[in-house]
Order: sequence, then structure tokens, then C-alpha cells
Amino acid sequence: MWFKDFPGNPHHDQLTCFYYSGLMVKQLTNEWNKGALFLSFLRFDQARPACVKEHSPAEKVLDPKWGGYFRGLVKGDLVFFNADDGEDGGMPFVVYDSKTQKKIFEDNAYYVWMWNKKLRPRPSPFNDIRVRNTNDGNVVLTYLRVLHTECDIPNKGAECWQPLVQKLGLTTAAAPRCIRWEENQTTGDSAVAYPVETSLFPTPVTKTIGGPVRCWPAD
Repeated sequence: MWFKDFPGNPHHDQLTCFYYSGLMVKQLTNEWNKGALFLSFLRFDQARPACVKEHSPAEKVLDPKWGGYFRGLVKGDLVFFNADDGEDGGMPFVVYDSKTQKKIFEDNAYYVWMWNKKLRPRPSPFNDIRVRNTNDGNVVLTYLRVLHTECDIPNKGAECWQPLVQKLGLTTAAAPRCIRWEENQTTGDSAVAYPVETSLFPTPVTKTIGGPVRCWPAD
């Protein structure tokens, strides 16, 4: 990992370059901007590319609309990026194939470290995305998918939970106990985090699996 500060810039830009086997990920940030100024990645065969702001012709620069951050996760040819902020209590993320330079998957996942310590559930394997390779060469992500529902689970769980169970293929019949952000928060849509596995190749396929189901007010 390399850092380059530009103190003469009034916004104090900082370029960070992350080096992996045959792959470099670049992130330019400054203290005044939410999200990176740019995110990019570049494959290389021999000499390690220099950590510079300028982009080479072979470098993949992400669409500025994403505006997030490098997740600090590379798995083989795959590079993971987070959004610049959470959504419905989850953290949106995207996965790029560094060989084809194409985005192959996008979702919203529970990420324990973005939560206040007092509201964090107890330690669990589902507190972050897990990535594994299968014997047939596939890549599988296991995580809690975060979904905005139109169901007010604390107040209308009896009438709206069962349709969610059927729609999402959940293995639990009982509605989860929902976290509340404020004591006077009484009604509104709920967000649900439920366990899934996503096989990324040849095209992404997501299925619900057994595991914890969590609930809190949606944004």
C-alpha cells in the first residue's frame, strides 16, 4: 500500500494505491468530499505501476456516479467497492471483474462496523461478507442481504411477515424483534437483513439460506 499526499492542494487530496498480485487499485480522496474523487484498478504483468493520479489507457476508472470507496477486498480477479454511505442500515457494494473490467454484481449487505457499538448484534459469521472459492472454480458470497420492505414489522408483523417469509424463502416463521433508532419511533417501513449466498459465475444467482434474520426501521 502506498500513500501520496498533496499538501499544496486546498482540499488536501490523498492518493492511495493498493497492490496485489498483478493488480493495483487506486483511490483518490480529500477531507472535504464524501466518497472518493475517483476509484480505479489496473492489471499488470511485470513491473509494478507507479502510484500517480494520471490514468493509463489500460486503467479502469469507475463511473463517478458510484462515488464510494475501495472495500479493501480483492479475491482473485475480483475487486470489491463500497458505496459512500449506508442505505437502510446496510452497505451497498459492487464487484468488478478486473480481467473484463466489467461490474458483475451489486447488492446491499449488512456490515457490522458501520453500526453504533450499542446497536451491534453479538458476533456472528454474518457480520460481514464472506467470500469463498468452490471446487468447480466458482466464487460464492455469503452475507445478510438488506431489503427495504413496505412492512411495519413491529406493529403489523402478524399480517405482513408471512408474505415476506414466502417471498424471500426464509426458514424462520417468527417475525424478528426489530431495533428502534429512537424511543418515540412507533411506525414506518422496516428493513430486513436475511442470509443469502450468491454464486457469481457464469451469471450471479442468489438464494436464501439458513441464518439470522434482523430488522430495523428503513431509511
